[in-house]
Amino acid sequence: MTKNLQIDTGQRAQLLGGLAGYAYVKKALASARAIGLIGMRDLVNYVCMTLIYGERWYSDPRITVRMTRVKRGDLEFDEAIKLLPPSKPTES
Repeated sequence: MTKNLQIDTGQRAQLLGGLAGYAYVKKALASARAIGLIGMRDLVNYVCMTLIYGERWYSDPRITVRMTRVKRGDLEFDEAIKLLPPSKPTES
């Protein structure tokens, strides 16, 4: 099974929509690892959250405060994503 999952960089880039997609995921994974995430589920969820929230992921204090708590070990990533603000701003 592992043999079937081995793909080279070029194939990976095609699967992710080209080199830009590959670079995006690579950057997101580096950010995930920087806060201490190592499990596959957490890494995949982190990349998905960056796609869902876009630039807000890195700039919204309601998100960054929770990611800081994850990095410190005060909060599990699974719990942090349950506490995130809505991905789309709500209308007042």
